[in-house]
Amino acid sequence: MRFYITIRYISASYARIDKGNSIIRDVLHGKGYIHKCTPRNAACMVLALHAISMTKGEYLERGSFSIEDPDGRLYQWLNTSKELYLRTSTHAKTYHHDYVDGHMNMPRGFDIPSGMGGLFGDMKTFHFFAVPGIEHPQQSRRLFLKPETHGIYHSTIKAEEIEKSLAPGMQTRPTVDGDWRETLLHCGSLLTSISRLGESDGNRKENVPKTILKVMNEAKEQLQGEGFAEYAQILDRKVGDGNGGLRVLAENIQSILRIEADKLRQEQEGDLFSSNLKQIKMVGALTSIFAAINDFIDQPEDNEEQQMVNQANAPQKYARGGNQYNRIGNEVMIESYDMQL
Repeated sequence: MRFYITIRYISASYARIDKGNSIIRDVLHGKGYIHKCTPRNAACMVLALHAISMTKGEYLERGSFSIEDPDGRLYQWLNTSKELYLRTSTHAKTYHHDYVDGHMNMPRGFDIPSGMGGLFGDMKTFHFFAVPGIEHPQQSRRLFLKPETHGIYHSTIKAEEIEKSLAPGMQTRPTVDGDWRETLLHCGSLLTSISRLGESDGNRKENVPKTILKVMNEAKEQLQGEGFAEYAQILDRKVGDGNGGLRVLAENIQSILRIEADKLRQEQEGDLFSSNLKQIKMVGALTSIFAAINDFIDQPEDNEEQQMVNQANAPQKYARGGNQYNRIGNEVMIESYDMQL
């Protein structure tokens, strides 16, 4: 009897993954109307993301997904559910007050009943928000989605943030029994995750590696010393406390280069030789950051001692694919070609 139940469970899991693949495919092709965004269908979609990550060879125990969503269709499909609520999140919070699709990008919570129609493992909820596309370096819009063990209906989100974050026609669910309990448990698990960064496979928080932060701070000091105080302020904007990750750091560097390029085009006179020397030093400081990123991702540890240092400092030190300059932390990057199902 137990064997029969196990076979049924495995068969049901495969069926749900297939269902999730169908939802992802149809939504991305503009046919999301075929599937109502119910808790069960949303859970099937998330289960399919786990399956895709395993197919890629990127095991995800407790982590985040960053899914290429160039037209925002996956995000908009999830937004049609009547089971959502607006909440805060410590993940990649630099994007939460951006505007997407005409409204603020505050995270949406989606609690899923446990059981065979639930999420992977002991996950009972997920939250999501959009990661807006950027021009330099060119990156597509993405959907950031994080499964979690407990929801947080009663968060610190402000009433005005809720109002500004509602999509046209969007309906959110009212509070239900158990919301306070789940909120308290969520806060407890948050404290635990902060204290054990990098303990298990998967993304704990979107932290920039300390090796890269060190080079960034050195570059910032160099910019200040060369008279580029404005650029020094731009360089680390929203990188640390804002949880922007490598993606935002790369964007900040590109912003500095664009500003400097515009200034050069507007210059009509001046000491070009002296100006060029300063610019060479400025570009050199920024280039050192890109070199540090490449070294961190591409190069193996030189020795056992360095490996121990990296393990202690960097929760993001796991085998992950995807464009490193599009990365926030250690999330699984799922691209369009991964979803050709």
